[in-house]
Amino acid sequence: MTADNAAEAPNIATIIPVFGIGSYDEAVAHYVDWLGFNLDWEWRSAPGRPVIMAISRPGVGLMLNEANTSAVGSSLVLHVAISRPSPTNGTHAARSRLLSTCSPRTTSRASA
Repeated sequence: MTADNAAEAPNIATIIPVFGIGSYDEAVAHYVDWLGFNLDWEWRSAPGRPVIMAISRPGVGLMLNEANTSAVGSSLVLHVAISRPSPTNGTHAARSRLLSTCSPRTTSRASA
């Protein structure tokens, strides 16, 4: 990109990743109830069909898609920065449980 093109290039303010989910109820329990995301909106093409939903927290937005649309063999590496929890505010035990279920390098979950 040249200096002339840089002034004309669109400004990308944010990127919102789309994650596949296996279960609406499990996703709400994890992202909304446990991690504290807000459920901004959800959409289904008809009752009982897979859901697409948008969730957010200050500074973070995600979309969750219950439909199986991911390519076979695709992968995503995501690094999440979190603040150090305090042993007195209840998040220390939750963080310890989370870290005990993850490997130090990567975690993968086989899709059904």
